[in-house]
Amino acid sequence: MTVPPRDEISKPKRERFFPLSVAETLAKIKETPFQVHSYHERLPLLFQNCDVECQLGHQLTSFLRLSYLAVFSLPEFVNENLARLALVRAIQEFARIDRGPHLATRDQQIVIYRAYLGTLGTVSITQDIVNAGNRSYLLFRKISRITKSQGIVHHETLLARTVIA
Repeated sequence: MTVPPRDEISKPKRERFFPLSVAETLAKIKETPFQVHSYHERLPLLFQNCDVECQLGHQLTSFLRLSYLAVFSLPEFVNENLARLALVRAIQEFARIDRGPHLATRDQQIVIYRAYLGTLGTVSITQDIVNAGNRSYLLFRKISRITKSQGIVHHETLLARTVIA
């Protein structure tokens, strides 16, 4: 028996927007199938606000295999069409990663993939190995976004960089 996934949908903060609606994002997830646990019908979806800008740009989305796809709000000054195209490209890249081999890590490490939207439409895909400690189960949702005061050790590696036309 499968249970519905535990989606967490936030509204965008003031002067921010999500690149795709929940329905559009779910449609992209369904047309680009991801592996899921046997108890889920599809990959759970998180819509979150993240106002931390990194060296690679604004965090666009993150993906934790078998666990969730998180989409982040962007500031209003970001071009909406560019953001839409970048999110679709990131979802496609995450699906490609999902079909590949799993990275071997230690027991207390979590591998999360992130996509950033930088200047001039640059989409950067990274692999972030998080040292979770002995209570890693508490961090699965928390590590979806980068925060200024997270206090978690990250080992982020750039996997791909694409310019959206």
